[in-house]
Amino acid sequence: IVNMFGTPTIAAYSIAWRIDSFATLPAMNFGMALSTFVGQNIGANKIERVRKGLIATLAMTTGYSFLITVIAWTFGKTLMGFFTDDQLVIDIGYDYLVIVSSFYIVFGAMFLMHGTLRGAGDTLIPMFITLFSLWVLRVPFSYFLSQHMGETGIWWGIPIAWVFGLVATFMYYKTGRWKKKAVVKHNVANVDAPEENE
Repeated sequence: IVNMFGTPTIAAYSIAWRIDSFATLPAMNFGMALSTFVGQNIGANKIERVRKGLIATLAMTTGYSFLITVIAWTFGKTLMGFFTDDQLVIDIGYDYLVIVSSFYIVFGAMFLMHGTLRGAGDTLIPMFITLFSLWVLRVPFSYFLSQHMGETGIWWGIPIAWVFGLVATFMYYKTGRWKKKAVVKHNVANVDAPEENE
């Protein structure tokens, strides 16, 4: 889809995507760390700590994502300028960064929700949600919007997929089915019991 809009858009996307990948890496790492934390606490039958860990990690990721969004909005053109001096490429890439970075909080929350489910051993539903977000939403929406908004429409397809991914994952998380996916099984009656004070 990007290739349809010519060399400046291709160059801008290539540069902005690299900056974007670097900016989202910590949120992905938080998700992986949370996955380990969840697995350990479910194995220890401390479900309440999973919720507390998720909330604490959400707070940290939200703060980080907000900071990165401010940096992208304020210094996006400067960051693009490190890779090219073509003003058109810089402007197109900055447009990408402004749109996508505005949803870094959503991206981070989505990865944390996925990390929680993976840590609980519930990997199938997150996989289907990811596939649906990418192929059923992101690609078609990017194509459709690009026909009406130009390359800007491509960029909007990314956060649309993130928002759906977060909402769908959160709804599944609220069902509580992931609590029953643990490799180490505990008495069902004790699954939601509060942990003892340490």
